[in-house]
Amino acid sequence: MLQQYQWVNVQWGTGAGAAWYRAYVYMRNVAVGEPTKYDVYFIEDGAKSLGVGLSKIRNCSTNDKHSFWSQTVDKFVGEEFTHDGTGRVRAKGTFRVDKLGNGENVNKYSCTRAAEGKKKQLSRWFEVSKVVMQLKNQREKKREV
Repeated sequence: MLQQYQWVNVQWGTGAGAAWYRAYVYMRNVAVGEPTKYDVYFIEDGAKSLGVGLSKIRNCSTNDKHSFWSQTVDKFVGEEFTHDGTGRVRAKGTFRVDKLGNGENVNKYSCTRAAEGKKKQLSRWFEVSKVVMQLKNQREKKREV
C-alpha cells in the first residue's frame, strides 16, 4: 500500500501516447471489497488525477537518502525558497514553508515572507508544484557552483 505524500511515477494517457510522470499520493481511497485507489498530484504542472489504480503507478527510486526525491512533500516544511513575484502570488522575496494545506488548500503550502527592508511580513498559499520545483532548482544551482 502506498503512503500519503509518497513520491511515485504515474502513467498519464493510454496507448502509444501514454507516458510516466513524477507525482505524489495525496489521498488514498479505500472501499470495502474494492482495490485501493489513489489521488495523485503531478509535480511538474500541478495537475491532479483521481482514483488511480496500482497498475498505473510505479514506486519512485529513492535509493539515495540524499536525493532530492527522498524527501516526501510534508518534509519540505521549514525550507526557504525565492519567489520572483510571477504567477498567482505577486509578491517577491524569500518565503519559508510553514505547513502543508488540506481541505480547500490541498496540494498547497502556507508560506511566509519575513519582513525585510520596505517589504512587510506576508503569508500566502503557494501550489506545491511551484515550491517543490523552485526548491529543486535552487539545490541544483548550489551543486553547480
